[in-house]
Amino acid sequence: MRKFGLLVCMLLVFSVLYANCPRKKSKKKYHSQLEEIVVTPQNFITSYKASYQKLFDLQRTKLHLTPNFKQKTLSGKATLTLKPHFYEQNQLVLDAKWMQIAAVALKTNETYKTLKFTYDNLLLNIDLDKYYSKNDQIEIEIDYVALPYQQDSLQVEDGRGLYFIDTEDKNPYKPMHLWSQGESESASCWFPTLDATNQKSTQEIFVTIDTAMVSLSNGLLIDSKPNGDGTKTDHWKQDKPHSPYLFFLGVGDYYISRDKWRDKEVTAYTFPKYKDDVAEIFKNLPAMMEFFSKILGVDYPWDKLGNIMSYDYTAGAMENTSAIIYFDRMLCHRQQLIDGDFDWIIAHELFHHWFGDLVTAESWANLTINESFADYSEYLWYDFRDGKDEGDAVKYKSTQKYFRTYKYKNEPIVNYYYVHPSDVFDGIRYEKGGAVLHMLRYYVGDDAFFKSLNKFLQQYKFNNAELSDLRKCFEETTGEDLNWFFNQWWLDKGHPILDITHQYDEKNKTIALTVRQTQRSIDGPTFRIPTKVDIYSNNTKETKVIDITDRIQTFYFPSDTVPQLVNFDADKVLVCEKTENLSTVQNLFKYYNAPLFVDKLEAINALALVQKANVTIQELLLKALQDKNWTLREEALDAIEIDKFDNKTKLSLALQQVIYTDNNSHVREKAIQKYARLEKNKSIDVLETVLKNDSSFICLSAALAQLNTYDKSKAYTYATKLSSTENSSLLVAIGRIFKDTTADNMEFFKKAIWLNGPYTFYSNFRSFADYLEKANNTDLEKGILFLKDIYTYEESNYNKQGAKQIVGNLYYYFNEKAKKDSQASVKLQIVKKAGKELLN
Repeated sequence: MRKFGLLVCMLLVFSVLYANCPRKKSKKKYHSQLEEIVVTPQNFITSYKASYQKLFDLQRTKLHLTPNFKQKTLSGKATLTLKPHFYEQNQLVLDAKWMQIAAVALKTNETYKTLKFTYDNLLLNIDLDKYYSKNDQIEIEIDYVALPYQQDSLQVEDGRGLYFIDTEDKNPYKPMHLWSQGESESASCWFPTLDATNQKSTQEIFVTIDTAMVSLSNGLLIDSKPNGDGTKTDHWKQDKPHSPYLFFLGVGDYYISRDKWRDKEVTAYTFPKYKDDVAEIFKNLPAMMEFFSKILGVDYPWDKLGNIMSYDYTAGAMENTSAIIYFDRMLCHRQQLIDGDFDWIIAHELFHHWFGDLVTAESWANLTINESFADYSEYLWYDFRDGKDEGDAVKYKSTQKYFRTYKYKNEPIVNYYYVHPSDVFDGIRYEKGGAVLHMLRYYVGDDAFFKSLNKFLQQYKFNNAELSDLRKCFEETTGEDLNWFFNQWWLDKGHPILDITHQYDEKNKTIALTVRQTQRSIDGPTFRIPTKVDIYSNNTKETKVIDITDRIQTFYFPSDTVPQLVNFDADKVLVCEKTENLSTVQNLFKYYNAPLFVDKLEAINALALVQKANVTIQELLLKALQDKNWTLREEALDAIEIDKFDNKTKLSLALQQVIYTDNNSHVREKAIQKYARLEKNKSIDVLETVLKNDSSFICLSAALAQLNTYDKSKAYTYATKLSSTENSSLLVAIGRIFKDTTADNMEFFKKAIWLNGPYTFYSNFRSFADYLEKANNTDLEKGILFLKDIYTYEESNYNKQGAKQIVGNLYYYFNEKAKKDSQASVKLQIVKKAGKELLN
């Protein structure tokens, strides 16, 4: 599953919303009322999370399902085939969350024997009619109704399992549909099962739905039969075993785009308004399937590959076996792809079909088997598609995400001590794990790396594995004991923090390279670090291989002259933070002569610190704006400090050239922002040119926001022209302009909030709140009633809670203002009456 840092983000956002509730009189200042957050140190989490004990092996799952959109329930009949794992059993305990259990029966030769059971809303305890041995196979049939909305607050936190979207037809931008989400342990919210990663079952689903809708599930669609009453029953079957959390059901009025990889169907489900553009989103998918099949030596192992996009999805995407679900950012038109394709997330979910689906982590503690590999696949694909520089840029950004995680969380990649499975879905398991795989690849070599992966997949296919299994496959391939590598990188925490210095001894003609590991012992071990050092002298390069094993270690290299550069970690694969005593001259040499993307980036970052009054460095930064790699161009823009730049006219012209000619919208966006800060009022003509000619949504948003700083009237005119958009970044930019006016823009704000996403809801709600403060009484009431609809009918919790908090903000605002303004008293009563349910 591709997850984002939404939990931390949303906690911070809602703390700000709470902090912004009571306003101080008529001044728009907020009192801080931040709730105390108690952080439990890792060593206080003493509950060891073992793999789930296997009392039974789940072998087959057959489900007959009928969703009820109006009631948001799922009627089902589950037939489970199981065998005792080893010991004799006379009781079966199934995971079955928030259901009505009507009957449980034992099926034998087409006859049914009713079984006694107890149920506590989480576990279904079934008394079998006798003891069964590991040689016996039993078939249990359960009639039930899944109630994913019965205990709303609990199910929001732990996962509903099944999500019904816009069943009341309130949101004009979201069609009615449903989708399931099983990871981590929510499959048991929509069918009874053994909800554990270490269970594997084949699957058969019969789902009865309206004839106007289509369904997607795992495996192949065997048939779709009309029932003569306006419904049909779709029959899906997957005869290859996979874990219950990978089961999927999606239903809606979808358009299906069809493609092929070899002889297997590849489909993409989107809503009809996007049907002309969906093929462009997935155009590289068959090539990805071919690429991954070849480098792994294992062909894509499932019968088909379906892809479906849904609104209000709880993460980025999920690798349900042969039925991937994606977030609503991919419900888009072709124009949005100017700002970047979705190959990164498509590659991630596809690679899971080997690592995660074919071979599944034995336990959540071993999530690295799933997510570290999926993270690494993004690098593999971009390296193959666009070349080494682009692949290295992807890997660099990914590793930086881990370093940001490290600032507040430091634990081993494989960690058996956590509270909830969701705790391990983070930058340690994803981004650090992917970077560690990259290091391992460089240590053992490409042939051994991919041979080991092939061995691992072949040995554990359709089964479960843990880290030690992966290690043994590498050891069997290489013939080397790799415990040292796996122990320090996977089973211990942290990473090396290095202070690297070098000094030339003219007398002895030697270079002394000293490496100090400065990380605290409580933050990580003393690492063994095999690495390469490139030494440049007289414009020639010599590579040295060193093996660091101590906290402080010095290496001596002969050299007839002072080196032009000593380039530590020449391959730029080490997961570390480092400082180096390179001079300005050496960093300049590094930028122009060292071969890799990260070499140039490190040089830019180091030189940016001393750019003031240094024309040579400033010229380099301007030259970097023309680099072939767009990430380097973007980083160079970030590095340029306007106030330290000597020739501002030259800088202005360079920024204009980027704005008008750069082929990457993210680089143009950065240039627009930097240019406006440089030229201020003089930037208006360039900003208008962007608004007239650029097609990138992020560039239009940046130009609009900057124009609003220097000419609000013109900004409003352009915002009005662009207000028919449904693009999230442009909606935010327009909302920030409309919020300061008294014009009738109610319908715009409704659209923006109906289309809220996890990264836009805060801005849109704040803009709408500011707009409502200035609105007349009629519009204020309409706005509050609209927020009530959002709270009542929207699925996403950030929309619900955001609507509630904004009504609370308005109440406090008008309550304070009413002490001196009688008109505010009227508005306060409107808020109290229309928003009564949201103020409780």
